Amino acid sequence: MLNRLALHLYEGWCLLRPLSLAIQRMWMYRENSMP
Repeated sequence: MLNRLALHLYEGWCLLRPLSLAIQRMWMYRENSMP
């Protein structure tokens, strides 16, 4: 049971991490492009 939960957390992390990095990069780019 605990092992299954850890697997779900790991999968969620693997999915969310690149997404959060992309959002962060987009946000920085947007701030830099503003005058």
